[in-house]
Amino acid sequence: RLDSHWRATGYYVDATIFESLSTTKVSSFGLGIRHHSKNGLSWLFTLIRGDVTLRIPISLVQRPTNALFYSIQSAYVSFLSFVIQEAIADLWKLDGGLGADRNAIRKEQRKLQQGKMRRDAEKQKKLMSKQAKIRLQKEKDKNGLVIIKGVYQVEGGDTWDVTTQLQFGTYKSCLELPASSKQDLLGFYNVAAGLESNDDNDEMKGLRQYWFFDERTKEKGPVPTLYIEYEYAGEKYQTTVQDEDPVSLPSSHETASELEEVE
Repeated sequence: RLDSHWRATGYYVDATIFESLSTTKVSSFGLGIRHHSKNGLSWLFTLIRGDVTLRIPISLVQRPTNALFYSIQSAYVSFLSFVIQEAIADLWKLDGGLGADRNAIRKEQRKLQQGKMRRDAEKQKKLMSKQAKIRLQKEKDKNGLVIIKGVYQVEGGDTWDVTTQLQFGTYKSCLELPASSKQDLLGFYNVAAGLESNDDNDEMKGLRQYWFFDERTKEKGPVPTLYIEYEYAGEKYQTTVQDEDPVSLPSSHETASELEEVE
Protein backbone atom coordinates (compact mmCIF):
# COMPACT_ATOMS: atom_id res chain seq x y z
CA ARG A 1 0.00 0.00 0.00
CA LEU A 2 1.30 3.45 -0.94
CA ASP A 3 -0.02 6.63 0.66
CA SER A 4 1.05 10.24 0.27
CA HIS A 5 -0.07 13.41 1.99
CA TRP A 6 0.82 17.06 2.29
CA ARG A 7 1.24 18.96 5.50
CA ALA A 8 2.46 22.41 6.34
CA THR A 9 5.85 20.97 7.22
CA GLY A 10 6.23 19.25 3.86
CA TYR A 11 5.26 16.36 1.58
CA TYR A 12 5.40 12.84 2.99
CA VAL A 13 5.27 9.35 1.47
CA ASP A 14 4.18 6.27 3.41
CA ALA A 15 4.74 2.80 1.87
CA THR A 16 3.73 -0.47 3.54
CA ILE A 17 4.44 -4.06 2.44
CA PHE A 18 3.30 -7.07 4.44
CA GLU A 19 2.11 -10.63 3.96
CA SER A 20 -0.89 -12.04 5.78
CA LEU A 21 -1.25 -15.52 7.26
CA SER A 22 -4.71 -16.86 8.05
CA THR A 23 -4.97 -18.30 11.54
CA THR A 24 -8.75 -18.84 11.42
CA LYS A 25 -11.57 -17.98 9.03
CA VAL A 26 -12.12 -14.61 10.72
CA SER A 27 -8.61 -13.61 11.78
CA SER A 28 -5.17 -13.31 10.25
CA PHE A 29 -1.69 -12.27 11.24
CA GLY A 30 0.79 -10.36 9.10
CA LEU A 31 4.38 -9.22 9.28
CA GLY A 32 5.96 -6.64 7.02
CA ILE A 33 7.87 -3.38 6.74
CA ARG A 34 6.78 0.24 6.57
CA HIS A 35 8.68 3.13 5.07
CA HIS A 36 7.84 6.70 5.95
CA SER A 37 9.76 9.52 4.37
CA LYS A 38 9.90 11.31 7.75
CA ASN A 39 9.90 8.54 10.37
CA GLY A 40 12.10 6.07 8.49
CA LEU A 41 11.84 2.26 8.45
CA SER A 42 9.64 0.25 10.80
CA TRP A 43 8.67 -3.35 11.35
CA LEU A 44 4.91 -3.65 11.13
CA PHE A 45 3.00 -6.36 13.01
CA THR A 46 -0.61 -6.58 11.86
CA LEU A 47 -3.49 -8.48 13.44
CA ILE A 48 -6.84 -8.53 11.65
CA ARG A 49 -9.94 -9.94 13.33
CA GLY A 50 -13.21 -9.35 11.56
CA ASP A 51 -13.53 -5.63 10.90
CA VAL A 52 -10.88 -4.71 13.47
CA THR A 53 -7.28 -4.16 12.36
CA LEU A 54 -4.44 -3.68 14.85
CA ARG A 55 -1.05 -2.49 13.59
CA ILE A 56 1.99 -2.29 15.83
CA PRO A 57 5.00 -0.51 14.28
CA ILE A 58 8.48 -1.01 15.72
CA SER A 59 10.92 1.66 14.63
CA LEU A 60 14.17 0.26 13.22
CA VAL A 61 15.82 3.07 11.27
CA GLN A 62 15.20 6.79 11.74
CA ARG A 63 14.75 9.18 8.85
CA PRO A 64 17.16 8.09 6.09
CA THR A 65 20.22 10.21 5.43
CA ASN A 66 22.22 7.87 3.20
CA ALA A 67 20.12 6.42 0.38
CA LEU A 68 22.44 3.47 -0.35
CA PHE A 69 22.82 2.42 3.28
CA TYR A 70 19.08 2.81 3.80
CA SER A 71 18.35 0.59 0.78
CA ILE A 72 20.62 -2.13 2.15
CA GLN A 73 18.93 -1.94 5.53
CA SER A 74 15.50 -2.15 3.90
CA ALA A 75 16.50 -5.23 1.90
CA TYR A 76 17.91 -6.92 5.01
CA VAL A 77 14.79 -6.20 7.07
CA SER A 78 12.57 -7.46 4.26
CA PHE A 79 14.49 -10.72 4.07
CA LEU A 80 14.44 -11.10 7.86
CA SER A 81 10.68 -10.50 7.89
CA PHE A 82 10.24 -13.20 5.28
CA VAL A 83 12.31 -15.70 7.28
CA ILE A 84 10.41 -14.97 10.50
CA GLN A 85 7.02 -15.24 8.81
CA GLU A 86 7.95 -18.53 7.11
CA ALA A 87 9.14 -19.87 10.45
CA ILE A 88 5.84 -18.89 12.08
CA ALA A 89 3.88 -20.48 9.26
CA ASP A 90 6.02 -23.58 9.55
CA LEU A 91 5.44 -23.79 13.30
CA TRP A 92 1.71 -23.15 13.16
CA LYS A 93 1.26 -25.02 9.84
CA LEU A 94 -0.14 -21.93 8.18
CA ASP A 95 0.10 -21.09 4.49
CA GLY A 96 -2.34 -18.23 4.03
CA GLY A 97 -4.94 -20.69 2.71
CA LEU A 98 -2.97 -21.16 -0.51
CA GLY A 99 -1.39 -24.56 0.16
CA ALA A 100 -4.39 -26.64 -0.87
CA ASP A 101 -4.82 -24.58 -4.03
CA ARG A 102 -1.15 -24.94 -4.95
CA ASN A 103 -1.26 -28.70 -4.41
CA ALA A 104 -4.39 -29.03 -6.54
CA ILE A 105 -2.72 -27.03 -9.32
CA ARG A 106 0.42 -29.18 -9.13
CA LYS A 107 -1.60 -32.39 -9.35
CA GLU A 108 -3.55 -31.12 -12.34
CA GLN A 109 -0.34 -30.01 -14.06
CA ARG A 110 1.25 -33.41 -13.49
CA LYS A 111 -1.83 -35.14 -14.84
CA LEU A 112 -1.83 -33.04 -18.00
CA GLN A 113 1.92 -33.41 -18.46
CA GLN A 114 1.79 -37.18 -18.07
CA GLY A 115 -1.09 -37.43 -20.52
CA LYS A 116 0.92 -35.53 -23.12
CA MET A 117 4.01 -37.67 -22.56
CA ARG A 118 1.94 -40.85 -22.93
CA ARG A 119 0.40 -39.64 -26.20
CA ASP A 120 3.85 -38.73 -27.54
CA ALA A 121 5.17 -42.18 -26.59
CA GLU A 122 2.19 -43.80 -28.30
CA LYS A 123 2.97 -41.92 -31.51
CA GLN A 124 6.60 -43.03 -31.34
CA LYS A 125 5.49 -46.60 -30.71
CA LYS A 126 3.34 -46.61 -33.84
CA LEU A 127 6.24 -45.34 -35.91
CA MET A 128 8.42 -48.17 -34.58
CA SER A 129 5.87 -50.96 -35.07
CA LYS A 130 6.59 -51.74 -38.74
CA GLN A 131 10.35 -52.04 -38.22
CA ALA A 132 9.79 -53.97 -35.00
CA LYS A 133 7.69 -56.57 -36.85
CA ILE A 134 10.43 -56.98 -39.46
CA ARG A 135 13.08 -57.52 -36.79
CA LEU A 136 10.80 -59.89 -34.89
CA GLN A 137 10.40 -62.10 -37.95
CA LYS A 138 14.16 -62.07 -38.62
CA GLU A 139 14.88 -63.13 -35.03
CA LYS A 140 12.29 -65.92 -35.23
CA ASP A 141 13.77 -67.20 -38.48
CA LYS A 142 17.24 -67.59 -36.97
CA ASN A 143 16.06 -68.68 -33.51
CA GLY A 144 17.44 -65.44 -32.05
CA LEU A 145 16.20 -62.89 -29.53
CA VAL A 146 12.41 -62.59 -29.49
CA ILE A 147 10.75 -60.20 -27.05
CA ILE A 148 7.59 -61.87 -25.78
CA LYS A 149 6.56 -59.13 -23.36
CA GLY A 150 7.98 -55.90 -22.03
CA VAL A 151 6.42 -53.78 -19.27
CA TYR A 152 7.68 -50.47 -17.87
CA GLN A 153 5.86 -49.67 -14.63
CA VAL A 154 6.00 -48.12 -11.18
CA GLU A 155 4.10 -48.91 -8.02
CA GLY A 156 1.13 -46.59 -7.73
CA GLY A 157 1.76 -45.12 -11.17
CA ASP A 158 1.34 -46.06 -14.81
CA THR A 159 1.98 -49.39 -16.52
CA TRP A 160 3.26 -49.10 -20.08
CA ASP A 161 3.64 -51.90 -22.64
CA VAL A 162 7.07 -51.65 -24.27
CA THR A 163 7.19 -54.96 -26.15
CA THR A 164 7.32 -53.25 -29.54
CA GLN A 165 9.94 -50.75 -28.39
CA LEU A 166 12.26 -53.47 -27.07
CA GLN A 167 11.94 -55.61 -30.19
CA PHE A 168 12.68 -52.52 -32.26
CA GLY A 169 15.87 -52.07 -30.23
CA THR A 170 17.21 -55.57 -30.94
CA TYR A 171 20.20 -55.87 -33.28
CA LYS A 172 21.91 -59.09 -34.29
CA SER A 173 20.05 -61.02 -31.55
CA CYS A 174 21.14 -58.57 -28.86
CA LEU A 175 19.42 -55.88 -26.81
CA GLU A 176 21.51 -53.24 -25.06
CA LEU A 177 19.98 -50.49 -22.92
CA PRO A 178 22.09 -47.87 -21.09
CA ALA A 179 22.46 -47.46 -17.32
CA SER A 180 20.09 -44.51 -17.17
CA SER A 181 16.38 -43.89 -16.75
CA LYS A 182 14.38 -45.75 -19.38
CA GLN A 183 11.92 -42.85 -19.63
CA ASP A 184 14.35 -41.17 -22.02
CA LEU A 185 14.24 -44.03 -24.54
CA LEU A 186 12.21 -43.83 -27.73
CA GLY A 187 8.64 -44.94 -27.09
CA PHE A 188 8.98 -44.69 -23.30
CA TYR A 189 7.82 -41.96 -20.92
CA ASN A 190 7.95 -41.08 -17.23
CA VAL A 191 5.43 -43.52 -15.72
CA ALA A 192 6.00 -41.97 -12.27
CA ALA A 193 5.10 -38.42 -13.34
CA GLY A 194 1.62 -38.65 -11.86
CA LEU A 195 2.78 -39.62 -8.39
CA GLU A 196 2.74 -37.10 -5.56
CA SER A 197 6.05 -35.40 -4.88
CA ASN A 198 7.57 -34.21 -1.61
CA ASP A 199 6.38 -30.70 -2.48
CA ASP A 200 2.80 -31.83 -1.86
CA ASN A 201 3.50 -33.08 1.65
CA ASP A 202 2.81 -30.90 4.68
CA GLU A 203 6.24 -31.82 6.04
CA MET A 204 7.96 -29.74 3.35
CA LYS A 205 5.99 -26.50 3.71
CA GLY A 206 7.28 -23.12 4.74
CA LEU A 207 10.88 -22.51 5.70
CA ARG A 208 11.79 -26.21 5.65
CA GLN A 209 11.72 -26.29 1.87
CA TYR A 210 14.82 -24.06 1.95
CA TRP A 211 16.61 -26.16 4.55
CA PHE A 212 16.34 -29.51 2.79
CA PHE A 213 18.49 -28.61 -0.17
CA ASP A 214 20.60 -31.77 -0.03
CA GLU A 215 19.17 -34.44 -2.30
CA ARG A 216 20.25 -37.11 0.19
CA THR A 217 17.80 -35.78 2.78
CA LYS A 218 14.80 -36.04 0.49
CA GLU A 219 12.60 -39.09 0.61
CA LYS A 220 12.59 -40.75 -2.80
CA GLY A 221 9.42 -42.24 -4.20
CA PRO A 222 8.87 -45.62 -5.88
CA VAL A 223 11.42 -46.51 -8.55
CA PRO A 224 10.13 -47.67 -11.96
CA THR A 225 11.07 -51.17 -13.12
CA LEU A 226 11.40 -52.79 -16.50
CA TYR A 227 10.09 -56.35 -16.84
CA ILE A 228 11.19 -58.34 -19.90
CA GLU A 229 10.03 -61.79 -20.95
CA TYR A 230 11.93 -63.11 -23.96
CA GLU A 231 12.95 -66.17 -25.94
CA TYR A 232 16.45 -66.97 -27.07
CA ALA A 233 17.76 -70.12 -28.78
CA GLY A 234 14.47 -71.90 -28.12
CA GLU A 235 14.43 -71.14 -24.37
CA LYS A 236 12.18 -68.66 -22.55
CA TYR A 237 13.47 -66.32 -19.88
CA GLN A 238 12.33 -63.37 -17.81
CA THR A 239 14.12 -60.59 -15.97
CA THR A 240 13.25 -57.43 -14.03
CA VAL A 241 15.66 -54.50 -13.74
CA GLN A 242 15.54 -51.21 -11.86
CA ASP A 243 15.00 -48.06 -13.87
CA GLU A 244 18.61 -46.93 -14.07
CA ASP A 245 20.21 -50.38 -14.35
CA PRO A 246 21.73 -51.44 -17.68
CA VAL A 247 20.13 -54.16 -19.79
CA SER A 248 22.10 -56.66 -21.87
CA LEU A 249 20.19 -59.53 -23.51
CA PRO A 250 21.22 -62.22 -23.78
CA SER A 251 24.10 -61.79 -21.37
CA SER A 252 27.50 -62.30 -22.92
CA HIS A 253 29.02 -63.62 -19.68
CA GLU A 254 26.22 -65.89 -18.45
CA THR A 255 25.06 -69.24 -19.69
CA ALA A 256 21.42 -70.01 -20.29
CA SER A 257 21.24 -72.08 -17.11
CA GLU A 258 22.24 -69.05 -15.01
CA LEU A 259 19.42 -66.91 -16.32
CA GLU A 260 16.06 -66.73 -14.61
CA GLU A 261 13.99 -69.20 -16.61
CA VAL A 262 10.23 -68.99 -16.94
CA GLU A 263 8.50 -72.09 -15.64
